[in-house]
Amino acid sequence: PPVPKKTSADNEQTPTQAVAKEPGYALKIDVQNVSLARMLRRDVNKPVEGNLFMTARLEGEGFSEEAVQNKLKGEGSISVTNGEFQTFDVLGSLGALAELAGLGEYVSGTTRFHDVNGKFRIANGKAQTDHILIYSNDFNVDASGEIDFFGNLNFRLNTVLSEELSHKINSKLGEGERLGPIPLLLTGKIQAPSLRPDPSLIQDFLGDLIGGKLSKILSNQEWL
Repeated sequence: PPVPKKTSADNEQTPTQAVAKEPGYALKIDVQNVSLARMLRRDVNKPVEGNLFMTARLEGEGFSEEAVQNKLKGEGSISVTNGEFQTFDVLGSLGALAELAGLGEYVSGTTRFHDVNGKFRIANGKAQTDHILIYSNDFNVDASGEIDFFGNLNFRLNTVLSEELSHKINSKLGEGERLGPIPLLLTGKIQAPSLRPDPSLIQDFLGDLIGGKLSKILSNQEWL
């Protein structure tokens, strides 16, 4: 039988479609003294209130959820003044421990502060920090950890009580002496997180407190 002739169409190949590159961008953010209560929608629960100050430099490629998760990166600094965390209570969590029951009268359901400040970096769909400092009249906190873009928290809070509250726990403390750091873990969704003592470390602190080994549990933190 005759061999069919090849036509020019047989030699043509389907052209490879070029993959469009997502647009790149760079952002510089400068926020000065903005009320979080006014900035957030009125019909949603506000996890924190106060006056926001923030600077940041961000860069990425694309604006889809996947692109933001994988490509957005940057760093910055943040401060919130005269505010209140609405979804957790530091003194309430500490006062739930029998050894720190003297703090029970300060349970409020929230955590007031006069300043929160620190630096952060953004990568891999998370904002991470090695030190976010929380200053309150009743305690100070050095926090480290991360929050992802879906609002999941994973933080360690090293908490130092004020001199007044420290003396409520142990009247033998000298002038200027403060108990801490007391280890707490803040985890879960930002709208309703869990704050509890770190089970791997709290027993050492409580054991030294009960045993009168106060020199081991007095704070010498320079950031106080």
